[in-house]
Amino acid sequence: MNNENYETVTGADGVEYLTRKASYDKEVADRKYKRVLEQSGMDPFYFDIEWKDYQGDLSLKDVERIKRYASLVHTPEMDYVHLYLWGENSCQKISLAYCVAKEAIRSGMKVKRSEEHTSEL
Repeated sequence: MNNENYETVTGADGVEYLTRKASYDKEVADRKYKRVLEQSGMDPFYFDIEWKDYQGDLSLKDVERIKRYASLVHTPEMDYVHLYLWGENSCQKISLAYCVAKEAIRSGMKVKRSEEHTSEL
């Protein structure tokens, strides 16, 4: 056990307890997230692209709908609800799809890129 990742706190009962530091929990969660991203088969180019980076042609209203879908994708109500993105070339549909996938990963779901649903130009 690495003691630098833990701290002693005094409880309301006056007893000292050893607890993990919040910064350590965040570090562990970040490492797990990165490992799951790598296992998903996603193009590493998209690992750091987030919702705020979207600069495509879809309206803000449409992007908000996609974000709402992503925030609910892990719920039982969404088990058979699918998302279909369409639009002109270069409207960043793939970036949005990867943002949805990353939200699913953050909520504990497993994501795997399917080669059969991708096309080569």
